[in-house]
Amino acid sequence: MFGKKTKQMKITPLNHRNQDYEIRSMFDGHTLHVRAFKDNKPANGFTYSVSFEVAFDLKTTQGEDAAEILIEDAKRDIIEGRWERFLEAIQGS
Repeated sequence: MFGKKTKQMKITPLNHRNQDYEIRSMFDGHTLHVRAFKDNKPANGFTYSVSFEVAFDLKTTQGEDAAEILIEDAKRDIIEGRWERFLEAIQGS
């Protein structure tokens, strides 16, 4: 579930439009938390999480890695600008 670790944290780099981001994954013993960062600050308002039990069930029943799914979701949200689109939508209403 984890590759490069820093005290239970995995950091996945992402470069988008010549800007460097980090997708940080941390397991607290029960829940996996994933969030995108830029310049050591949250890159957007999205946080992704999954409990160990659900991640285990997903792996054993579907062969899917929940950590990788959440990391890919965080990357896609940065690339597609979903947070910015969300803010535009709520400001326009």
